[in-house]
Amino acid sequence: MVAHRSSTADPSMSATGSKSASAETALALWHAATAAAKPPDGVTVRPMKPSDIGAIAAIMQESFNNQAYTTERMTRMIEDCGLNGFVAVHDEKPVALVLYVHWDRALYVAEMATQDGWRGRGVGSALMRTMVELCRLEGWDGMWLHTWRHNLDGQKFYLAHGFEIFGLEPNAYGPREGDDAYVMVWGERFWQDVRARFETYLELWRCQA
Repeated sequence: MVAHRSSTADPSMSATGSKSASAETALALWHAATAAAKPPDGVTVRPMKPSDIGAIAAIMQESFNNQAYTTERMTRMIEDCGLNGFVAVHDEKPVALVLYVHWDRALYVAEMATQDGWRGRGVGSALMRTMVELCRLEGWDGMWLHTWRHNLDGQKFYLAHGFEIFGLEPNAYGPREGDDAYVMVWGERFWQDVRARFETYLELWRCQA
């Protein structure tokens, strides 16, 4: 699931094709955030580029066993929802990804996925450390996300990285699928805010998802 329109997926260029000061600042912060990644040997973490979308789609297809994640669909989702992201790269090819969007005073983690052969090897943790550092550098109150109720591995991963289960959202992935999802929150300041305004967040989400 993804959220509302925010900043573009590639902030380095303005609509006229020239670099803007704000875009350069954003890109500099993104690169600075990767310093906290500490990925396994042979892997680097960097901001997502438009040329990564095909590889991102392939990882999503494999991770979620869903061929609907085509390059065209991922391109549309990234553009329409204003997603930004980071990729873990080995031999110049993405092997894991995290996509996010700015949501109020926090970051919403829209997608996170790792190639089967790279699971359990630290690339997901490297991406999550990057997200934590990005929150610190950009001054966000925290992060939040949805994870499928039956995704025990995902829940364990997020819990190990400081997230807490806030509550269960019924039919979070759509009434046709009938899948409930846990809402998980990271960051003490944001936790208190979500607690006070959880129903408001869900209403905003339902309107804009």
